[in-house]
Parts: sequence; structure tokens; C-alpha cells
Amino acid sequence: MLKFDTAFSIWCSMKHFVFMFVMASCALAFAADPTTQPVDLKAWCVTPTNNPNPQRHAEFLERAKDKKIELLFMGDSITWAWQNAEGGLKTWEKFYLKYNVANFGVPGETTADTLGHIEGGVLDGLKPKVVVLLIGTNNLGGGVHSDWIAAGIEKIVNAAKEKMPGSRMLVVGIFPRGKADNEFRWRIDQVNGFVSKLDDSDRIRYLNVGPKFLDDRKEYKDGLTRDHLHLTPEGYEIWAVEMQPLLDEMMNAPPK
Repeated sequence: MLKFDTAFSIWCSMKHFVFMFVMASCALAFAADPTTQPVDLKAWCVTPTNNPNPQRHAEFLERAKDKKIELLFMGDSITWAWQNAEGGLKTWEKFYLKYNVANFGVPGETTADTLGHIEGGVLDGLKPKVVVLLIGTNNLGGGVHSDWIAAGIEKIVNAAKEKMPGSRMLVVGIFPRGKADNEFRWRIDQVNGFVSKLDDSDRIRYLNVGPKFLDDRKEYKDGLTRDHLHLTPEGYEIWAVEMQPLLDEMMNAPPK
């Protein structure tokens, strides 16, 4: 039976491989036939996916029947693993079970996928006090510009605001990925720089937890990740501790 981190890596690698294969195929087709247009990578970040992850989507719709959800997490595999025993489960129970909390995380999720879930009605009628969003790492690569990823995140924020006008949103910066010299690192910094500007000190707040995971050499501290991205229980504990003061402030703020 595959271990938790191995399954994660296989899932994300397969999704990334398929995307890269499509990109390469489109490039070859375009070279052979100038009338053929390549995939619009910006649209891939901001256009809702049609029918994303049907199983998880159905689970979200079922969970969303509870209109008294107070705290909602949305994102990719890092969010999904909050409720995994080899991930953040103990910390989840320690910090968040005091709320009526829901987890709408999906392994391999992109900004377009999250938009697809929202368009598909998973937020309809919900009125959580706070939504915690961590998304974007699965959009990296394949020539996707940092500002396009940020545009996808901003579109998610705006879509959530429209669906849930009384809720606040805590946008968490994309976590560091790979070793210190990995090309994703500086691109993540770019995306986070764009996204940080969404913080209005009121309804939308931004928090960059990533630096807390790193040592003086900008490498992940020992024991915090399984693959220089997905967190161990110790990593989730750091995330929760760093986020809790701001989360408490937002959860206790007067309704909008």
C-alpha cells in the first residue's frame, strides 16, 4: 500500500505530466500548422474547469448542505491533508474542531479547478465567518506567468466574495517548493507579491507562512516536509500556530 507522501507525489506528478504533455503536443501542432492556436495558458489559470474532480465536488455539495459552517478551508493537496493522520489531523483536531469547520481541499487542484467548484455551486448559501485559501502551486511550470497565477487567485477571492458577501477570507501565500535553488522559489515569491496586494486590512487578509518553514539557507527545516512541499504533522503545527492570531481576529470580528 502506498504511503501518504508517495501517493501525493504520484498524483501531483501525473497531473503535471499530463499538463506538460498537452503543452508539448500543442506546441508541435502549432509548429506544423500555423493556423493551429496553442493552449491559452492565462485562460488555464482563470477559466473555471468544467466538472473538476467529480467525486470531491459531490462531497463538497453534500457538506455544503450544512449552512452553519463557520470556518472553511479551500485549496489543493496541502489543504486536503489537514485531515490526514500522516499530515495535519492532530493539529486540525486541536485548533479547528471547536468551530463547525469544513475542508474543501483537493489533491492536484489548480486555480481553474477551484473556480470550477465555485461555479458548480459548492459555496451557494454558505455564510462562514472565514474562508482560508491556499492555492496556486499546481499552476506553476509550463511557461505560466506569475501574474496569471495571481489573477487566478484574485478571481477565486472575488468569486467567493460574490457568493458569500458576509464572509472574510484569509489568503495564505503559496508555500516554498523544492530546494533553495529551485526555479519555482522565485516565481512563488512573485505570485505571493502580487497576491499580498489583495489584503485590505478588513475583509481580505494575506498571510505568508512559508518563511517560517525555512532555515537561514532558505532550505526547509528538518522534519517539516516529506518532499520539500507537502507538510509533516510538525509542519502543520507551525502553520496553525502562525495563522491562529490572525484567524482568531477574523473569526471574532463583527459580521459584515
